[in-house]
Amino acid sequence: MLNRVLAAVGRMIVRLYALALILVVACTTLLAVAYLVGSLLEPAPVPKRFLEWEGRVTVEDLRKGEPAEEEGSLRRTPIGHYHALGRWIQPSPHDGCTTGGCHSPLPHARHVATRAFANFHAVFLTCQMCHRQYKDSVRPVAATWVSTSAGEPQEPPPILKLTTALETEVDRIETDPGGVHGVIVDLLRASLKSSGGDPLLSYLLAQIETSEPGSPVWRQAVRQLTEELPQHMRGEYGARLAPSDVAKDYLEIDEQLEEQAREYLAMPQGSTGRKSLSERIHAGQLPKPRLCMACHIEEPPMLDFQALGYSPTRVTVLRTTPLVRQMLRIQQGQPFRLPRVLGRAPTTTQGAAPEGRNVP
Repeated sequence: MLNRVLAAVGRMIVRLYALALILVVACTTLLAVAYLVGSLLEPAPVPKRFLEWEGRVTVEDLRKGEPAEEEGSLRRTPIGHYHALGRWIQPSPHDGCTTGGCHSPLPHARHVATRAFANFHAVFLTCQMCHRQYKDSVRPVAATWVSTSAGEPQEPPPILKLTTALETEVDRIETDPGGVHGVIVDLLRASLKSSGGDPLLSYLLAQIETSEPGSPVWRQAVRQLTEELPQHMRGEYGARLAPSDVAKDYLEIDEQLEEQAREYLAMPQGSTGRKSLSERIHAGQLPKPRLCMACHIEEPPMLDFQALGYSPTRVTVLRTTPLVRQMLRIQQGQPFRLPRVLGRAPTTTQGAAPEGRNVP
């Protein structure tokens, strides 16, 4: 009798244990599904500390060409790994439009939807390149690279030459690595000097320079260099493009612009003299620059990218990028819809955006 009671109690304990496990699994499953559905339909708000700006980019920082923090990146949020300015903006000490104090080094601030793209171009084009009035019958426009440090005309930047060499000498790199080794090393060293000494490019230079041409280590470093260089086509040239006649007298034009800027800023705001001087300074310049189509889509193009040193593949990218047509739609005032991000409502941006302050 006692044994039957003990057996019945044992079976009851096992069944209760199994029932408890089933309930735990069922509750866990329901909670997991509810959390998944809730996170998709109602994302949790981003904590305020992740959205606050923790660094500042001032006009003077851009003119000096030095990052605000010692480590060389601007941490926008505590998750700085994802929100950092990895490469700084190269200064242009001979640009009278900005060094004179009239314009910011990143001067395009009025149209919120397009100013980032316009300011991006400002790091490798002089103001005259876009704001000058050209004859449509004269294409391509004669343009010349000007050194940002010396203010003198120069050949295409070494990093463009290196990209072209790696692209057009593929067969020779494979069959005659010793014959191209010196060219690659010289151009990479010059690229490092003009780009500010990027750590990864420095590492690749050391790998290529100290390994036997054609060896597995050498070939791997050259392949990695070929893949990495397109990430540096963002103004790391140590030079900017200017109309050839401007490039020829660039230093004299810079000096004249700085003198005119000092004279302009010394006059009372709203005065007739200030307005008259501004009109003289900007005579022949377009208040609104030419549309992106002129260089990137139209035939013939306004600029001959290949003659300016760009590789064939890069020329194709510049001439066919879909971003150009998107920027044109925005400039024409057509809606530009952004996807829903971090739980915010879908955003529609119009090309005609409200004016902003002239700050970067």
